[in-house]
Amino acid sequence: MGSRLSIDQRFFHAVPHHQWHARQADIYARFNIGFDHFGRSSSPANHALTQQIFLRLRENGFM
Repeated sequence: MGSRLSIDQRFFHAVPHHQWHARQADIYARFNIGFDHFGRSSSPANHALTQQIFLRLRENGFM
């Protein structure tokens, strides 16, 4: 599994963050999901929370 994470991380870092932000904003707009403020955070706390959510979803069979 470690090598897969490395591949995913290389792919993620190959695309500038502003492009990811624009792609996500477009996806939310297509689903008619609105925000008062759609921002982004590269903070370690945000990374940890995101990983926790992902792992919990995966552990419970949602991914």
